[in-house]
Amino acid sequence: MQLFALLFDTALKSVLIVMLAYFLAFVLRKYSAAARYAVWAAAVLVIAVLPACSLLVPYWNDTIAQPAIRIAAGSSHLISQLSQEAGMTVQASTRNQRISPAAIGLLLWLIGSMTSAVVMLVGSVRLGIAVRRAIPTDDAGCKAALSEVATLLRVRKPVRLLRSHDITMPLTWGVRHPDILLPAASEEWTPGRVRIVLGHELAHISRHDWMVQVVAEVVRMIHWFNPFVWFACRTLRFEAERACDDAVLNLGTAGTEYAAELLDVARIAQKPDRIWLPALPMARHSNLERRFIAMLNPTQDRRGLTARQLVFTALAGIAVLLPIAALPFPAQVALVPGQILGTVYDANGVKVPNATVIVHSAATGNRDMTVTNNTGDFSFSSLEAGHYSVEVLSTNFAGLKIKEVRVEPNQTVPLNTMVIHQDDSSSPGVSDSEFPRLRMGGNTLSSLLMQQVKPIYPPAAKAARIQGVVVLEAVIGRDGTLQTLRVLNPDTNPDLARAAVEAVSKWRYKPSVVDGVPAEVLTNVTVNFAFSK
Repeated sequence: MQLFALLFDTALKSVLIVMLAYFLAFVLRKYSAAARYAVWAAAVLVIAVLPACSLLVPYWNDTIAQPAIRIAAGSSHLISQLSQEAGMTVQASTRNQRISPAAIGLLLWLIGSMTSAVVMLVGSVRLGIAVRRAIPTDDAGCKAALSEVATLLRVRKPVRLLRSHDITMPLTWGVRHPDILLPAASEEWTPGRVRIVLGHELAHISRHDWMVQVVAEVVRMIHWFNPFVWFACRTLRFEAERACDDAVLNLGTAGTEYAAELLDVARIAQKPDRIWLPALPMARHSNLERRFIAMLNPTQDRRGLTARQLVFTALAGIAVLLPIAALPFPAQVALVPGQILGTVYDANGVKVPNATVIVHSAATGNRDMTVTNNTGDFSFSSLEAGHYSVEVLSTNFAGLKIKEVRVEPNQTVPLNTMVIHQDDSSSPGVSDSEFPRLRMGGNTLSSLLMQQVKPIYPPAAKAARIQGVVVLEAVIGRDGTLQTLRVLNPDTNPDLARAAVEAVSKWRYKPSVVDGVPAEVLTNVTVNFAFSK
């Protein structure tokens, strides 16, 4: 499954990115929190765009497609290379209907991601309600402090200052038109506390922290199963708060004063929000102790990042992203399916339409069937890596079987297949195996039918009002599954023939037994495509 393979690939690569970010943050442990925040922000953003880059960037040492296999049966005539304009046909599968481990894993991932998405949606709705109910502050002192601190932190965009009864902790949200929400109790705050709180929140705005944090939450929603991503997002938020603390201290606030005010703000919030909000609260109870230690350390580096350092961080992130995106993990590559495509010709090099092509997996026993289109082209996608046999059946032509075709992960195997005219002495009713083959039909065979899949009218044929009958020669195996299907009227519409083969190939019968010996059954199946009057 392509989605599961991409998810698995991204999860493994994200572990490398988080480990690299942790190493860089450790090296920068004596530098400012702003520097470490830039490292973790770059790591999270790289993880966010990693799936797209993994699809677009070619793998290192990626194997090229295998050369075309050319078959000459009773003739030295070699068929020309597969046309690059080969059409695609729809694949019909008769494999057992069992749930693969990849499908189970994808389902579990989807449940976890949807749960996280619901939590984010609920938080967004709560915040939206709080903003709509909030009242713009008309306090002249708060407005003056907002203007002063915004100028010092070089925040040029307009910022709304709101008060809300729905929150207990100051918080910031928004990008183009950011808002700072203060609790209703802020009306009793001293000018010094107001300046500290506004300095902290405006520091978030100056670095566009809200946008980065939202991206981090989306990444965590997708990678909810990955503890490394959780660690990266938690560390990112912590370093963001520490960087804002440094910005407030750089405004001239003493460390002891700031710590005291921050502790009071946290103490006032007796009931901290436990539901996620898409905003940046000022004081989370879980990280206050570490922040107090940092803000009371007089030797701590509190410098912010310059524009040159931000550009360097962005370029470093790109330099890390591209090689990791191009790194092929063996487990991931094994999950990416391969495909077989090709064209069926006759001995004169003329393309043969309505020929049934069957691929059989030697490992699983699964059979996939399809029918060539008007130009003789066929395709099988989503094939697991392994050894396959390919069989071609068509009326007026001898059956052709290629016993060994190797399909590698994430690889296309082009086949140029040639079929020769059928000899008069050939008899389709003779079995190649040691077990007998019976010809059966009518009510006797109908009574053995256990599973019947109704054919789906092809949309293109339906739109063009094309009707017709498809007659199939079917060989039912000793286990009751369809082994081969041959179109007996090759002049029928290829879309109708393909739809018929896709449906009939999924039929299941009770095994036929003759004198205690399992037997194959040869029969004809007629599929009628007609519009109801």
